[in-house]
Amino acid sequence: MSANSVNAELRVIRRVVKLAQRDGFIVNPKLRITMLSGSVRKRKFSVQEETQILGFLAADGGESSTKARELFVFLLDTGVRLNEALHCEWSDFDLDGRTFEVHRSKTSSISSLGLTRRVHSMLSTKTNQPMPFFEMDRAVKCLRMAIDTVCNTPSHAKIIARDGRAVIHSCRDTFATRLISAGLTLYEGSKLLGHSSQHMTAKYSHLESRDVATRAASLLER
Repeated sequence: MSANSVNAELRVIRRVVKLAQRDGFIVNPKLRITMLSGSVRKRKFSVQEETQILGFLAADGGESSTKARELFVFLLDTGVRLNEALHCEWSDFDLDGRTFEVHRSKTSSISSLGLTRRVHSMLSTKTNQPMPFFEMDRAVKCLRMAIDTVCNTPSHAKIIARDGRAVIHSCRDTFATRLISAGLTLYEGSKLLGHSSQHMTAKYSHLESRDVATRAASLLER
């Protein structure tokens, strides 16, 4: 079993321990759950994959697909986690100033983020809803299916072996990698992503370095 697979199981155990502590159960204070050193596996979407996913959802035309498309754009352009997007409220947004504040449950902090034109335009049509993302269960399933259909096919075997399968969280990885690639500093990136340290953000710099190395090799082979 790979280190990444073991870490996935360890995260579950760690969450169970935290829940037990929260609910008043006695937990050994010396208990420490240490993650193994694994490879950086962060699956980002290419521009082509983004276009294909949007096209796949637009072709369906149903309400769930429309909601899934809007959620996909929001996650790509803000980098928030799925749970954070689904629980945001209108009071978190300043549509006139094109900003919003996201409550980071993992770090108990608040991040201020800007809204891209397409996100602002989309949200402006939804203000009659109780929440920006309302009754989203089917839409989330629809988005998962679209991502799986477009990005996790046999033709993507090499990418999957290297970076893992594409999932909804890949929107966050895409957001971070694109900003680091565009010149955002690790400090700035950590603030936008709600990371507790720049060290957590540095993994996206590693991915960008790998892309640069790949492009350099391609240029030398011409």
